[in-house]
Amino acid sequence: MANTNTILGISPSTRVLGFAAYRDDEFLRCSAKYFKEKWSISKLKQILETIEKMFEHYGVQTLAIKQIDPLKTSKERELLVKCILKRAKKRGIKVKHYGHYEIGQLFRKNLEEKDPTIGMYISKKYPEYKKEYLKESNNRQPYYVKMFEAMVLAELTSLGR
Repeated sequence: MANTNTILGISPSTRVLGFAAYRDDEFLRCSAKYFKEKWSISKLKQILETIEKMFEHYGVQTLAIKQIDPLKTSKERELLVKCILKRAKKRGIKVKHYGHYEIGQLFRKNLEEKDPTIGMYISKKYPEYKKEYLKESNNRQPYYVKMFEAMVLAELTSLGR
């Protein structure tokens, strides 16, 4: 177990936090946590406490985090990511950053569909998450896509990319 790397994939936003804990080629837990309150310092603390609990509970050694698209961000989201990175550094957790391009590369090259989605990739590779994929296809607002992104982030890290 000493050589085991526990990875926490996070797709951060101020409303929905996607996460996936990954160890030894398997997902320990994947979910999307919804924070419905209006943005405040209290909400920031609540999100950070959730992440700290995951760091502790899973013994995270590597954090794989989705980079913020500068065209689709807010100062609140930037602050959230800055605080997550600061807490990871304080704990000595290695950090890997992945952009939209790297995430898309992984699932697009592994699917033959004309317009593959991250949900298609996850539901084919991990059939136990097909229910979430089907739910997501009916959602007007993305919810499970944040979880799917976190899963791909953890997978990319485990592949050494």
